[in-house]
Amino acid sequence: AATNNEDWVMKDFCRRAGLGGALLLLTLTGPGSAWAAISGDQKRAAEEYISALVLGDPRAIAHSIHEQQLELLRKRLLEELRLEADRNDNVLRTRLFGAGTPLADIERMTPQGMFVALVNRLRFSARPFESIEWLDAVKDDGGMVHAVGRLRPSKGQGDVRVPVLVSLVPWGEDWKAALPFELQAQLDDLKSGRTRAPGVTIAPAPASAPQGAVVAPPPAEAPGTPR
Repeated sequence: AATNNEDWVMKDFCRRAGLGGALLLLTLTGPGSAWAAISGDQKRAAEEYISALVLGDPRAIAHSIHEQQLELLRKRLLEELRLEADRNDNVLRTRLFGAGTPLADIERMTPQGMFVALVNRLRFSARPFESIEWLDAVKDDGGMVHAVGRLRPSKGQGDVRVPVLVSLVPWGEDWKAALPFELQAQLDDLKSGRTRAPGVTIAPAPASAPQGAVVAPPPAEAPGTPR
C-alpha cells in the first residue's frame, strides 16, 4: 500500500511539474523500467547538486552548476546594474546585493562569486538522504534533461521518500546541473520587489491622510495643566 501511495504522489509531482514524459512512463511501465533512462553521469551530476543543497554550502552549490550558465547570469545582471547606474539609481543593486555593495565590487566578482553572494539571499534546502531512486530522465529543449527521482531518507529521518527534480545540461562528455529554475524565479521576485532579501530594508514613506479625510484635532488640555 505504501508503494502504491508513493507512486501516486510521484505521478502527481510529475504532473504539477509539467513532466508529461515521466508521467507517461510511470503510468504505462512503472518505476522499474524507467530507471535505465538515466545514465550514470547524469545520476552523479544530479546527486552532486542535491548533496550540496543538503550541506547548505553556497560554494558547493555553485561548483555543481554549469559554469557557462553562471557566466550568463553574471553577464545579464551586470548589464542591468550598469544601465541602472547610468540613471543614477540603485534600487536593483540594493535588492540583490545590499546598498553597501558598490557596483565596482560586483563587477570584480567571478561567476561563482556572484552566485554565492546571491544564494545568501535566496532559499535552498534538501532533506538528508541515504540514496536516491532515479525514475526517469525527461528531455527538454537545448539538450537539457530533467532527472526525476525519490530521496530515500537517512536513518532516523523517517520513511517518506520525497520526490526530487534536477535539471541537467551537457558539460563536454559529462553533465552538470543547470541554473535552477526555482533560483531564477526567486531572483525575479527580488528584482521586481515582490519579496525582499533578509537585511534589506526600505524606509517607508511618511503616512498622510487621504484627500478629503477629516483629521481630528488634538485632545484639549485639562484646566490647570502646566505648559
